[in-house]
Amino acid sequence: MDPTLSSLPSSYAVSPDGKVLFCAGFWDSSFKSFAVDTGKQVQAMFGHRDLVTCISITDVAISLHVPHTRLADGIIVTGSRDATVCVWDWSGKIQRVTGIDGKHASARSVLTGHVGQVECVHVSGEQGTVVSASRTSPILLHRVTGELIRKIKVPPQFMIPSSILITKRCEIVAHYADQSGYLAVFSANGDIMITQELQEQVLSMICDREGNFLITG
Repeated sequence: MDPTLSSLPSSYAVSPDGKVLFCAGFWDSSFKSFAVDTGKQVQAMFGHRDLVTCISITDVAISLHVPHTRLADGIIVTGSRDATVCVWDWSGKIQRVTGIDGKHASARSVLTGHVGQVECVHVSGEQGTVVSASRTSPILLHRVTGELIRKIKVPPQFMIPSSILITKRCEIVAHYADQSGYLAVFSANGDIMITQELQEQVLSMICDREGNFLITG
């Protein structure tokens, strides 16, 4: 893996059935999948022009949001130093990232709008949306098909995004690593609902399915 990229939880994702580990940060601008039980590489996916920095996977089939999906029953999204986010089909049935043809791994869509390295990304299968953050751009909310829904401005003191997610109620929760850390919650319209200064850094976070609880580590 490229030594210039810090190893963070956002650099990894696990398939919904727990059988495949996805890793970012390889020098060849790919992200790769490995079988959890053997540790052997399964696939290498190419679609970015620079280092892949972050990964998210949905465990909800979103074929209603993505027409012509064949074998896919989930979606993977990857962020990169090239300032883009790529959307990929995931087939749990064959344990492979597929393409539009249902076979060869290729990005279904490329999301643009950032002007610097994408630091963190999250995909919601239920809503068919992707939220992403970088140090030099607003938070961006896209559809998985590529359309930009909204740019969300953040307070100027929030400069280093490290984790982000979108809840079932379309609220966006972001962690910023400035100072001792901040949590910020934005509405679906992009309004700030709450900010909270933390006493220690949050390395990872997840929301329960109903959107009632945020679990941090």
